[in-house]
Amino acid sequence: MWKRPCEVYGDGKFKVFSGITPSDIKQGECGDCYFLSSISSLAEFPERVESLFITKEANTAGCYALRFFINGEKKVVVVDD
Repeated sequence: MWKRPCEVYGDGKFKVFSGITPSDIKQGECGDCYFLSSISSLAEFPERVESLFITKEANTAGCYALRFFINGEKKVVVVDD
């Protein structure tokens, strides 16, 4: 069963941002190092990562809007926690 961040970390202890560094990226078993290396490169500029997030604070609804460019077109994508 999935848990929300507040159920794992406790109420008020979850942040959307608490520092962004290239070393935050960890390779799993998916074989997607080409994708992760580009994310790691982007993390060299934390302000660029933060600019993708429209919702910048944790909220009780657990919904976060992000700005992506899909095939060169700006799209807003909403994800939940």
